[in-house]
Amino acid sequence: MSDAPIPLGPFLVTHRLGAGGMGEVWHARHGGSGTPAAIKVILSEQAREARFREDFLREVRAAARLDHPHVIRLHDFGLIPPECAAASEGQLVAGSPFLAMEVASGSLEDLATPLSAATLLRVLRDVLSGVGHAHARGVIHRDLKPANVLMVEEGAHARFVLSDFGIAHASERHGADDGDEWLAATAEKPVGTPAYMAPEQLHGQWRDFGPWTDLYQIGIMAWELATGRRPFEGRSWLEIGVQHIEKPLPSLPRDASLPGPLDAWLARMCAKEPHLRFQRAADAASALDALARRLGIANPTAPVPLSSGPDAEGRTLPARRSSAPTLHLGATADTRPTPEADAALPPDCGAEGAPATASLLAGAGAGLFGLRCLPLVDREDIRATLDAAFEATRRDEGPQLVLLEGGPGTGKSRIAQWLTEQVHESGRGTPMRAVHQQGRGPSHGLPRMLANYCRALGLDTERLRQRIGTLLARHAVVDQWERDGLTALLGDASAPETNTTPSRSRPAEQREQHALIRRFLHRIATVRPVVLWLDDLHFGPDTMDFLEFVLQPTPGSPLRLLAVATVRTDELERLPLHDAQIRTLRALEATTSVTVGPLKPDDQGVLVDRLLGLDPELAREVCARSAGNPLFAVQLVGDWVAREVLEPTTTGFRVRDADRRDLPDDLHGLWNRRIEQILGPLGPGALHLFELAAALGLAIDLRELRAALVERQGVLHPAARDAMASAGLLHLHDQGWQFAHPLLRDSFERRSREAGRWADIQRACARALERAHAAGTPGVAARRAHHLLAAGQPRAAIPLLVEATEEAIGTVHLPLARDLLLHLDAGLDAVHAPKDDPDRGTALLLHADVHRLAGDFTGAGALIARVLDEPAASGWQPVRGRALVLMANVARQGGRTEEAIAHAREARTLFVAPDEEDGLARAELAEAIAHRVLGNTAEAATLYRSAMQRFARHRNRLSEAHCLLGLGHLARHRGALAEATRHYERAGRVFADENALLHQAHCINGLAEVARFEGHLDDAADGYRKALGILEALGVRSASILGINLAIVELLRGSAEEARVRFDALLAAIRGSGQHSLLPFVHAGLLACLASGDDEDAIRTQLALTGDQLDASQAVDRDLALLLEEAAHRLRERGRPALADGAAAHAARQRAALAPGRPR
Repeated sequence: MSDAPIPLGPFLVTHRLGAGGMGEVWHARHGGSGTPAAIKVILSEQAREARFREDFLREVRAAARLDHPHVIRLHDFGLIPPECAAASEGQLVAGSPFLAMEVASGSLEDLATPLSAATLLRVLRDVLSGVGHAHARGVIHRDLKPANVLMVEEGAHARFVLSDFGIAHASERHGADDGDEWLAATAEKPVGTPAYMAPEQLHGQWRDFGPWTDLYQIGIMAWELATGRRPFEGRSWLEIGVQHIEKPLPSLPRDASLPGPLDAWLARMCAKEPHLRFQRAADAASALDALARRLGIANPTAPVPLSSGPDAEGRTLPARRSSAPTLHLGATADTRPTPEADAALPPDCGAEGAPATASLLAGAGAGLFGLRCLPLVDREDIRATLDAAFEATRRDEGPQLVLLEGGPGTGKSRIAQWLTEQVHESGRGTPMRAVHQQGRGPSHGLPRMLANYCRALGLDTERLRQRIGTLLARHAVVDQWERDGLTALLGDASAPETNTTPSRSRPAEQREQHALIRRFLHRIATVRPVVLWLDDLHFGPDTMDFLEFVLQPTPGSPLRLLAVATVRTDELERLPLHDAQIRTLRALEATTSVTVGPLKPDDQGVLVDRLLGLDPELAREVCARSAGNPLFAVQLVGDWVAREVLEPTTTGFRVRDADRRDLPDDLHGLWNRRIEQILGPLGPGALHLFELAAALGLAIDLRELRAALVERQGVLHPAARDAMASAGLLHLHDQGWQFAHPLLRDSFERRSREAGRWADIQRACARALERAHAAGTPGVAARRAHHLLAAGQPRAAIPLLVEATEEAIGTVHLPLARDLLLHLDAGLDAVHAPKDDPDRGTALLLHADVHRLAGDFTGAGALIARVLDEPAASGWQPVRGRALVLMANVARQGGRTEEAIAHAREARTLFVAPDEEDGLARAELAEAIAHRVLGNTAEAATLYRSAMQRFARHRNRLSEAHCLLGLGHLARHRGALAEATRHYERAGRVFADENALLHQAHCINGLAEVARFEGHLDDAADGYRKALGILEALGVRSASILGINLAIVELLRGSAEEARVRFDALLAAIRGSGQHSLLPFVHAGLLACLASGDDEDAIRTQLALTGDQLDASQAVDRDLALLLEEAAHRLRERGRPALADGAAAHAARQRAALAPGRPR
């Protein structure tokens, strides 16, 4: 080869530096600035091997998203062009992938060890700073070792940088073509360098990988740098691996750097169990800084000096240097074990980590454009608002919500992303992200967010229960109900693709879901505040309802939570119910609403300058055309990159004059052209694939996509997937794909509509969901209906909308039910259903049930009356029986018990056909409950038993358990305690299986009541506390009843003062909640507590208050009689017969009212 440099884009390649297992490294310099660069090239033979190509692409994707002084800087990425190959005289092969990066002069492997104390601490701080930046952006390195920490010379100092991300475990670690098996697995083939691998790596337990995995490797590396040798050595990788798994880390020898002080830090870094290590690089760095302060080492974050002279301990850096830049090309090839193989000080939350404009070399970087993380500029006021909200929750001022509202493309999600990265990197908070989409796909909402956090995707029910149990145990939680509740909640969100049967548990009621999520977040937030990034909240009525639930003041320690939600105001115009929910949230004291508008011209200029090294004139044109919209600017430049119309010059990229014409005026036009550029050469199948994906939603589940492709006779197109991902338009996740932006998905929809394919695609999606999911899978009916409505088939959607609304009502998801009812009403109008159509009657009853569950009994009754008032000949007669059952429940809940019995009895006369037995059973259950309220125990028992048998024949286990619960109450009240115990235990098992936490608590309370009546007060107290814990977690009003029961037990056990404190607290809570029917119990309890004391005036006052409450409420209950008798007994013992007679008289009236057959 001649001595003339070889042109490679803006670089001039000069000579080869070396070769390794993956390829070669060449030295180059940037033609405009003279900046040296290293060009890493995959050899042509290896480029054809899938493993090498995937490892190389993984390295590029992982490193390109990182921008930090202690991570290797990438300049460009691409394929060797033919002219470059020709100029190299065959040494560089055309089509070989290359990666241009900054030049390093060596690595930690090249330094003489042991390092001095000051140097060791500063090197470790560099490494921790870089790895913390990577972790915050979802990249776990997994192969940290001295050879992969490179040294870059900068004047008289060395900067240490992370390199070689070829096996990084990131969100795309398992690609779309890896098959279904990995997702259901708990282990994978070990990957890494055995001498440094963490135990979870050696076991292949990928679900346990995290920042702590890299920290283990840094700990091993630190031990080596402090001693000059590795802590675990052996003749084979197996021998070394066993030591990592079983043997504790040896103490540092006396001649090591910092032998004593560093031992404790290393022991925590290298703990065998991941949860016992530092959880963040920031935590490890903060502990290291504290160690430096104790040792008197000033400024441990200062740059490491080069060998200009000895340091304070007489050592120089480096002691020896490699003769050529070191890129360790064989690292990835050597990392797979074979028998032959041998909270940091928080950064300023108001400042962006520098996107290093110095690293944007003119004319370079086009190959990385779609992979780099977009810079965040300006928005100082919004950042200050977010920081203030975060600090408020850190100060235990309660949960906070910030709404980022604005039009499309203004950067709302980028701001939320910036915050989550900042709090993770600094160790200040724990970020999570929930995405929402119209149509509620499998990636939608909070349950999937928690499944991701728990690394639970793909687990079957039993392994999911085990994993959640393990996670809860780390928070000292042993309650089975919480473990089982979370298992059911996350079950459908994390179900494996191979699942063919629905979960045996019903979905939790909405309040139960909210309470479980709040409780879980509360546990996580005890370590550091939780930051929720809620993308496209306007599509998440269930998440909005959760926010309203969690932002309300509650007793106990406040939840340290900051929720940051993005809201597109243009979408709210067509979503009236969701708009109303957003307005409710805005009105809450804990909410701050921020408008995210276009960038100011100067700030848009800064953004464009940081996107790519554009020529100044072209940069000004981008600013003018994008008019402050960041997304438009990004996609405009991306379009030029994709079409390869940019020419590198010494002043930056320019667009060829012939390609300046005909620029699109909006994002859809821009994306359409990019779509044609990327997918057009791959044939119509590639375009149809993504139109199908767009119909499934913003986030695409591969199981569903494959089923839809079967319906459309299409194929999964790996080349199309990779092309979209490389362009930055598609994000690859463990469970599927996600479009880079909702507007991109909209562009595919628009193309499909204009081509006349959209209706057929939507029908195919409806059929695909039926194929991909087992019958009865929660949420699927609603999604199928959504697709059929989009396909213009409202008649086919109506029964699915009815099914979905009944499902939402059954789980008390009222916002979702209201939304579905809007679509149901619109569907009925679209098919011109007549006024007396049975489906219209059904819709009215569903509306009524929503009103009932919301506590609007008047509104519910009015709607039901419209059905009942129709003539006997109308089409609504088939729904009349259901209307009467619903009216019976409304009447009973409204206090009209006799009326409830009459409605239920009439309903029973209408359910006469064999296929109406379920309706008959519901009528019997409604009447049974009303009879029990009135004290008609015989009638109630007969109806409960009849209904239970009918429910059993129809395998309606939940309703069967409700009958058992009612029979338990009846047995307990008549003193048949053994029978009551059997009923409560049977019902409790069913409720536990069905994830019915509220009713499970009622069974536990019933068993505690039995224990109390049997005199087992300790068992009763334990049961009350367990049930009370569930009800308080759910935030339900009936928790006060259990509090009264517990106070009674404390009184009977002789702890009168403890009982009095509890009754006093209950008195304040009940007055605040308006539950005045419970006041007689509290006053009677306080009377019994005071009766043994000396304050006769207080006793006299309390006796009068008790009498007033009994007269006002007309309450009758065994516990009232018990408390009053206890008070009378204590008063007689204290020599106060007149007061005792007063209490005894009240007790006698209670006993009389409790006689058999009397209402109570």
